[in-house]
Amino acid sequence: MGIRTKVVLTALSASALMVLAGCSGAGNAADLEARVAALEERVDAMEGTAQDQGGSKADDAETEGVDRVGSDTVEVGDAAFENDFFGDGKVVLVPMTFTNTTGKETSFTGVASVKAYQGGVELDRGYAESWTSGIPQTDSDKGTYIKPGASIEVSDCFELRDTSPVTVEVSTPEGAAVAQRTFEVG
Repeated sequence: MGIRTKVVLTALSASALMVLAGCSGAGNAADLEARVAALEERVDAMEGTAQDQGGSKADDAETEGVDRVGSDTVEVGDAAFENDFFGDGKVVLVPMTFTNTTGKETSFTGVASVKAYQGGVELDRGYAESWTSGIPQTDSDKGTYIKPGASIEVSDCFELRDTSPVTVEVSTPEGAAVAQRTFEVG
């Protein structure tokens, strides 16, 4: 069943609730509003599921350049390379912008996780000696809750194994990759 069909069915259900509430005299306006709000949340959740499963071409056109994690969005910025904290290697710094497009507060770590790979091998988390690239050190902000409509800058840091390209993946808690970028080591 397509998302459009689900939305129509949900709207019909909401209409039926309104008619029943009006005819039975049992429901009051506040109760009806709560039921409609619950249905709207269900529609929002269905739209997020459709995005996770590929969504429609119209949906993709609206969010070109921004990837969806459920119904939230994440944009992976340009990576930077710096010396690691211990002075024996390099790290990659990955900036991201997370936008809460749901109806409730959430955090980046509540809806997504980030991994990086070189040659198909997962990289360990790293620590930069200094953040001279201009990418702010916002790793701790990944757990910060933000209200609906708000955005927050977050970043991650990974130890490089060698000079091969680095692939960064953002995925859902279930492990479905939703954003991926590959960077040449500089």
